Amino acid sequence: MTVKAHFDGKVFIPDEPVEIAANSEVVLDIRQPAQFKPLSVEEALKLLEEMDKETVSVENVDDSRESIYTGTVDDTR
Repeated sequence: MTVKAHFDGKVFIPDEPVEIAANSEVVLDIRQPAQFKPLSVEEALKLLEEMDKETVSVENVDDSRESIYTGTVDDTR
């Protein structure tokens, strides 16, 4: 069972009703949601530049039937 909850500084409070008997022992696996920070324009441009270097051009893709089923890429063309 997965239950979303929040911590008030002392106890965990479920964000929705939970069907568990009072005083039941439970084990909590605590995972905080990922925190995303917006990229600056400079960081975004750098990331796009790096992604462009890794792009496979269409000329290097082997679209033969054998390649489709084996997952190989012929980069010798």
